Amino acid sequence: MEFGDRLRQLRLENDLLQKELGKKLGVSESAISAYEKGIREPKYSKLKEIASYFCVTIDYLIGASDIRNDSSQFLFPILKDVNIDELKKIYQALEKLKKKDI
Repeated sequence: MEFGDRLRQLRLENDLLQKELGKKLGVSESAISAYEKGIREPKYSKLKEIASYFCVTIDYLIGASDIRNDSSQFLFPILKDVNIDELKKIYQALEKLKKKDI
């Protein structure tokens, strides 16, 4: 399966329109369409962002592997939309809980 096919599959599995995915990734709807049709390929930095968003490896995205993710890389997919400042706060809260031996 090619990159465009994988991207389309992941987008549909997540009930996203091309426009919605484009907005989340900071690209146009036409860019998503071009990626899915194989007309255009994303830059490496955008490829990393797409893989991160869908919690899959780049190898999976480009069709080099059928293994979607390395579980050690994506232990908490629920956190995929959390920014770094929010992650720091979550980490600090977990550290406080750990000290209380809950």
